[in-house]
Amino acid sequence: MLPKWSKLSIFCFSGTGNSLTAAGWITKGFKENQIPAEVQLVDRLKVTEVDNETPNQLIGFHYPTHGFNLPWHMLKFIWRFPRANQNRKYFYLLNTRAGAKVCKFFTPGISGVAIFLPLLILKCKGYRIAGILPLDPPSNWISLHPGFRVKVVNSIMERCERITSKFSANILNGKRIVHPATYLALPIDLALIPITILYLLIGRFFLAKTFYASSSCNGCGICEINCPVGAIEIRDSRPYWKFRCESCMRCMNICPQKSINTIHLYAVGILWFIFGLPISDITTTWIVNISPAILGKFEGLIHLSVLTLYSLPTLWVSYHIIHFLGRFKIFNSLLIYTSLTRYWRRYIAPGFKAKSFSRKNFM
Repeated sequence: MLPKWSKLSIFCFSGTGNSLTAAGWITKGFKENQIPAEVQLVDRLKVTEVDNETPNQLIGFHYPTHGFNLPWHMLKFIWRFPRANQNRKYFYLLNTRAGAKVCKFFTPGISGVAIFLPLLILKCKGYRIAGILPLDPPSNWISLHPGFRVKVVNSIMERCERITSKFSANILNGKRIVHPATYLALPIDLALIPITILYLLIGRFFLAKTFYASSSCNGCGICEINCPVGAIEIRDSRPYWKFRCESCMRCMNICPQKSINTIHLYAVGILWFIFGLPISDITTTWIVNISPAILGKFEGLIHLSVLTLYSLPTLWVSYHIIHFLGRFKIFNSLLIYTSLTRYWRRYIAPGFKAKSFSRKNFM
């Protein structure tokens, strides 16, 4: 049996409000049972702000699933999280994983290692599991698909609220609860580990450089102010995305002018340049031939390393060129009119606006 809780502290990373909405559902249940509950956004949060004094407190970690993993920013936060002591022992994990709805059927997302990696870290720090919940709110990845219709969003969110409230009630009643979806998806999650590694090494940096502001941008700075990891800065009166971007989709979905888009033409071109040209293959072969008997055993690892070292400078240089050429209207129009996101509806969790992510609303 779990102890009787004296306090709930949730640390949340959220792009467009899904993880934060789930945090609201859980804190509501605790407060109804007269248990203090707080939500702290991990946006630039230092782990020294963790409460070390309250005994029998439950700690929750909420975050989206990116590249079949948790966001790098959240992973670093959990890695630096203080070790367990007599007042800090129990935790639960809640990851959102891009759900959808087809006709009347709700389709789940995929966690990959988004659960098992932080679980391993926290167990090594001396924490005990109170619960695990993979949750499937609407996908916000507008780079890949249009935002769902309001009716579909509301239907998915209602289902998620029921699941989350039941999860919260079980923990309040002293039960450890690991949602069955955690085990059912395990074979798929393990099979996707190579993709997760590629995402960490290359994918997240590539996606960071596919965001672009059209000429309709008025320089309001809302995207820069609200970026949860400080990955956006204004250069030449226009937003510029740095490599630390987590592709959380917040900037694209809260932009009042709908100026921020994924430049698909550039994305396709740079992928062809990186993977289509044989530069990395030639370099790998040259390295392996130095000592085939020894290096030949590590050819796959060498190729991945070469591809990573080749990709990052390519992305950096090409994105600088794109940003510079964006000042010319013809080039800007070419990128924007070939972007699918220009024609797609946006997504942000119901009830959320840009100001909803202000830290002062949750401390």
